[in-house]
Amino acid sequence: MAILEDASTPAVATGTGQAAITTASFSPPANSLLVVLVGAGWSGSQLGAAISDSVSGAWTPAVMANDLTSRAAYGYAAVFFRYLSSAPGAMTVTATYSGFSGAGAGGRLLAVRVLTGAASVQNGATAKRTLNAYTNSLTTSITTTTAGSVVYGIADDARSAETMAASSGTSFCSANGGTNPFPSSNDTVTLAAIKSVQATGSPGSLSLGVSLSAASDQGELALFEVLPSGGTPVSKVPVPRTWTTGEVVTDTEMNTEVRNAVSFLLSPPRAVVTVLGAPFNVPTGNATGPITAWDTQISNSDTMWSPSKPSRLTANTPGRYQLTIYIHFQYSSAATTANFHVGLALNSNGAAWSSANQLEEDARPGTTSGRLGTSCSLTFEQFLNTGDYVEAYAFHNTGNTESIPNTQFSCQFSALWVSSQ
Repeated sequence: MAILEDASTPAVATGTGQAAITTASFSPPANSLLVVLVGAGWSGSQLGAAISDSVSGAWTPAVMANDLTSRAAYGYAAVFFRYLSSAPGAMTVTATYSGFSGAGAGGRLLAVRVLTGAASVQNGATAKRTLNAYTNSLTTSITTTTAGSVVYGIADDARSAETMAASSGTSFCSANGGTNPFPSSNDTVTLAAIKSVQATGSPGSLSLGVSLSAASDQGELALFEVLPSGGTPVSKVPVPRTWTTGEVVTDTEMNTEVRNAVSFLLSPPRAVVTVLGAPFNVPTGNATGPITAWDTQISNSDTMWSPSKPSRLTANTPGRYQLTIYIHFQYSSAATTANFHVGLALNSNGAAWSSANQLEEDARPGTTSGRLGTSCSLTFEQFLNTGDYVEAYAFHNTGNTESIPNTQFSCQFSALWVSSQ
């Protein structure tokens, strides 16, 4: 799925001075990624920013550039993100700055991009640059990792209020009524929110950034690769690194080797679907196909489920998965002499459903006691390669068509990544 900026994306917020800055109200859709591009400076001391929102969300820092050398002025450029699995309603985002010092210090820009088609787990490439010598080029290279990704960034020239031009392959984010780039003559600073002109074709190195009309030695640039949903794979399984004695650890290595691994394990690929539309019926007799009634996702990281192929949970990240199917058959007067079944079948490469591909099955004798109905459930572990998919089926022999209630407590189908082997 292509990464697109949603129409709910708010205007770029800018301002002189040092106070917190807040976006206009906006209403992002479910399954959207919010990317914050925040910049500030100049300042006589090191700058920072905290991101918050009006719906009490948790924001993940992706990359930050804020000069650590001893110089007369400092800038700040950073990217944060959070994923919304459900629509939060109207909301605002606020950047609260720290570290401003010096007469006339200030200058602020806050751009929130609402993206659809982005993965719920983000661990793509990052890059940053700090200018320490006079130049008109505030650019840096970033090595993208996934086809279909889009790079977003923030540029800050803490020396002068000037003109910025997008470098080759770079475009300014649509201002939606705001001003971008933002030259603040009051604070002698220029800031801009940027992105790559095209989505990644073949992953590899590219240079992005801006050119400056006046040479500067106080620029900051931060870039962040936004990964698309789907893909092969969206969630990259972390590979443990062996450290050596005396090795100097950089922030990039910590983010790649520690933060990304922890992020993956905190939110591994997972899908849970149910039926909230019309109740679905299970005819009597042996199963002749998978359950196709799944219509609502409770969780769907890694885009394992699609309404276009509702019977399938498809692995986009290889690994061992815990697979679960639960079905509750309503009370049936014919249940005393019947058996109820649910099962899981494994397929790949677009193959049609077949009972010959059965992984496991659960069978329960029917009962009319207490008019409670009969529940069948099954949990099974299976290694899935990218593109493998699992389908669930149900059948019975009551002689009647049995109805399954349309609630998530009556039917659920799920897959959870648990290990790499």
